[in-house]
Amino acid sequence: MEEVQRQRTDLRQSSYKIALKRINPTDGHVELYYISYKEYLLTDVWDKLRKKILQRDGHRCVICNSNHHLHVHHRTYENCGAEDDNDLVTLCSSCHKTFHRIGILK
Repeated sequence: MEEVQRQRTDLRQSSYKIALKRINPTDGHVELYYISYKEYLLTDVWDKLRKKILQRDGHRCVICNSNHHLHVHHRTYENCGAEDDNDLVTLCSSCHKTFHRIGILK
């Protein structure tokens, strides 16, 4: 549980940055750029991935099977910006809050 709390705290700190790749339009080279977690959640990259995970999980919470107030939860924050599908899971807001309160999925 301490690890979950630390990861969540790190993400909320303004100094925590996620590296993403983009193509430089001038020279065509791939370059890294850094954004905050909050900014990342507003990107097209996250939006497409979020929709993919919701589709995979049938637009249902994997814990209680609710189809209301769904969130796509990071099982780990280690790969933010380069998530594997298995790093993510669909949770309803109630189960998501419970997870962050107790630190485990039941």
